[in-house]
Order: sequence, then structure tokens, then C-alpha cells
Amino acid sequence: QGNDDGAGRLVYIIGGEVEKNVVSRAIADVEIDELLECEGASDKRVLIIPSSDVLNIAKESGEKKQKRGNRKKNNRPTNNRNKGDDDGGFRKSKGKWTQRDNSAPKQRGYENFKRYGS
Repeated sequence: QGNDDGAGRLVYIIGGEVEKNVVSRAIADVEIDELLECEGASDKRVLIIPSSDVLNIAKESGEKKQKRGNRKKNNRPTNNRNKGDDDGGFRKSKGKWTQRDNSAPKQRGYENFKRYGS
């Protein structure tokens, strides 16, 4: 079929019950079994909806557009220095790397581990 209005169409493959306002705006509502010509292939169906109606359906259902990306935090300090630090030094990081203590044996999960050269 040609697309006379210049807008796109969206194809939804869904299962279960669908609201009446969604089905009423669908151009086509076809079961997957019918499309594949195979009985018992799936209990889902395909709805084809004009893209212009998607926003209207969302408004009627109360759906809101999901915000994506990171939120900007306004409470972060502008620099990496502590305000209460007298010597003006940098904060110590929470996950600070430290020098490994080689005097303690490695914990391998079993006793008497021996590594053999290749």
C-alpha cells in the first residue's frame, strides 16, 4: 500500500490484551499465525499504526516520554579541593589504589598451590 500522508507507520508485535483506543487507530491487526500461514506458531499479533497516531495514543493512556541520558547535578563542587581543608590539598579518593603487600601469600582458595612452568 502507498503512504499518502507522508508519515511513517509503526509495526508492533504484541501479545495479550490491547486497549480499545489502540486497536481503533490501527490500520491493520493481523495474527502472526495468519502471516506465517502456520497454525500455532505464536499467540502474538501485529498492529500497524500510523506514526501520527502514536503520540495521541500515548496522551490518552497517560504515558510520558522517557528522559534519556545523565541528569546534570548542580550540587557538585566546581573543583576537586576540599573547602574545609586548611592546606588546600586534594581530597582522598574513596577507591584509592594502594601498594600491594607481597609478604602475605595470595589467597587462591586451596592449600599448597604450585605453579608449573611451561
